[in-house]
Amino acid sequence: MFDKPRSSRSNENTADFSTSSPDLSSGITSPSRSVATLGESIIIKGDVTGNENLLVEGSIEGKVDLGNHELTIGQAGKVSADVKAKVVNIAGEVKGDIVGLEKVVISRAGNVQGTI
Repeated sequence: MFDKPRSSRSNENTADFSTSSPDLSSGITSPSRSVATLGESIIIKGDVTGNENLLVEGSIEGKVDLGNHELTIGQAGKVSADVKAKVVNIAGEVKGDIVGLEKVVISRAGNVQGTI
């Protein structure tokens, strides 16, 4: 009687391991698409650098350098900084020089004071 529950438990564990394997492979592909978010109540004073895309809904004062990644300033976002990124999307407010290595996109709601 004790042998049967042990074998059924090991079968349950085997099933769990096989279902977790696809989850790991899907997790490996998602970091390349990840976006860090700076919320509306967050204020950063200083330099911001990173190796992933960034969505700013809060405020940054200083310098932003994302290299080969995308920076998006949302409608609530306010950036008083020189900005450098592969792609810069602006729906909020930017005061400072902007370098978009591939492109800079300013929406109708976007406001820029500086050199592009």
